[in-house]
Amino acid sequence: MSKKLIDEIRSGEYGNPLKPFHRDAMLDLVLAWGSLDGALTMLVSAFTGEDLHATASRLMKVKGTAKILEIARLLEEHDHESQIAKNFRKLKKRYEKHSRPRNRIAHGHCAGYTLTDEQYLVFAVAEPEGEDQMVAEAIPVEDIIAATRFGETLTAFASQTAERLWAARAT
Repeated sequence: MSKKLIDEIRSGEYGNPLKPFHRDAMLDLVLAWGSLDGALTMLVSAFTGEDLHATASRLMKVKGTAKILEIARLLEEHDHESQIAKNFRKLKKRYEKHSRPRNRIAHGHCAGYTLTDEQYLVFAVAEPEGEDQMVAEAIPVEDIIAATRFGETLTAFASQTAERLWAARAT
């Protein structure tokens, strides 16, 4: 992040109200990640053979990263050398990277957009920084869009895989 952008974030002067493309990007992200959470629960249920309701009850407060690790563990139980399990463990890192914009949107205050570049949204987060400051972070809209695409792609994969597993069990 450039010094100019950092100085602007510290100034506290942001563009408001948000533009429609800002709102659309944030809404798309929240909706995509809501679907992703459900799809990961479905996939755990399909792998374990546990009833979906029971899995949902058990995983209700579990973070997505933990669900991904559970999927990897289940795959490893089936095949200790599973490349798919290794890929799920790697996927966890990508999930964590893309969850940052989602978490800022869901748990932070969107103060507006930077005046020098409206492609950056500024979030104030209830996290201490330094001795007496709170976190303020600028997130590029392109990162929000990338996180949305990641969420949509992983949702499609998890949902399709769960459906295939359930169909195989039904036969």
